[in-house]
Amino acid sequence: MINKPTRITGSSSSLIDLFITNNPHSIVNSVDLINSQWPVIDRINCINEAWGKWESVFLNILNKHAAKWIIRVGNKPAAWLNSKVRQQMLNRDYLEKKAVKKGSQNDWLFFKKATNKVHYAIKREKSNYYRNKLNANLGIPKRT
Repeated sequence: MINKPTRITGSSSSLIDLFITNNPHSIVNSVDLINSQWPVIDRINCINEAWGKWESVFLNILNKHAAKWIIRVGNKPAAWLNSKVRQQMLNRDYLEKKAVKKGSQNDWLFFKKATNKVHYAIKREKSNYYRNKLNANLGIPKRT
């Protein structure tokens, strides 16, 4: 935590590097910043090489201390998938679990019939959706 003045002149001193946090451990440890390869960067004559080295050193420090987040982005649901088809899919999945758990021939038969119903329902709803879209945009070439 920075608690001493960071900018000191002959007539004043101030703390202008202000960090506000509810977790002081989330701030990069100053030891890592102090012990980095800054003197090496000072000796590089080419400004582009110096910038590349500085960026590399700084990002390595940040990557060492930064939290790693993995975000999964889901797909949008299919426009033609309505509640009736979803209910059939849930029923099919339930019947599959039941068939796997019990293993009876009747349960597998019910699951197979439910799978076929879902397949045809999806095919029908998808066809209806695209047919309606095309009919709604007849005569409008840019939308079809």
